[in-house]
Amino acid sequence: MNEKEIILKFFEITGNSRDSKIFLKNFQSQSPEKFALIYAQADSLSDSFLSFSYDLKFLFNLNLLPSIIIEKKSEDYLKNFFNSIAPVSLNTIQANGEISGEIKKSISSGKIPVLIFDEKEFSIYDYLSKLTNELLVNKLIILREKSGLREVWTDRNISMINLETDFEKISNSNFLDDSDKSVLMNAKFILDKSINSNLAIALTSPISLLKELFTIKGSGTFIKKGNRIRL
Repeated sequence: MNEKEIILKFFEITGNSRDSKIFLKNFQSQSPEKFALIYAQADSLSDSFLSFSYDLKFLFNLNLLPSIIIEKKSEDYLKNFFNSIAPVSLNTIQANGEISGEIKKSISSGKIPVLIFDEKEFSIYDYLSKLTNELLVNKLIILREKSGLREVWTDRNISMINLETDFEKISNSNFLDDSDKSVLMNAKFILDKSINSNLAIALTSPISLLKELFTIKGSGTFIKKGNRIRL
């Protein structure tokens, strides 16, 4: 597939060429390691592994290399990764200690860094907070089996949450189930600890990764720290 065919197929997948062109230009203009940090939960990969690897191929062909974090119990998927994602090169890194230098080196050499995280050693959300600050990424994407956050009573996807104006109302009600409420609390923890005011968190599924990255509407739940309007 040549460059023109890649771009046309990319616009077909995202379904919005105007938004996608803007996001693509913006992503390609920034430091490569700032593009995106993707945490793929184990349950999200079990049924959507092929879709995820297909999207990674597209990102690689667009010269965009995200940093990927997977749990140690998902390590077996790496064997399939190497077989299904060729010719894309991956570099596996054990997620402990100071690794931002290794990530930058991996990306500069044209390899997607895949960080193996041992959930028995420390909290994944503490680690994501640390890594987003080290890399100064503008977008943290959490891939989940159930995609975005959903209202309990209507099962409607919540497309956007501004923590400054929405958090108290949502967290102190039965708006979300306990699992989603916990995810929201952890997202707030990461954004509160962030030294990058541009950081946002997206919750989506692997099959909707490109739409979440390259369209304004997205496909899951977009969480930002936000600002309260003062009159």
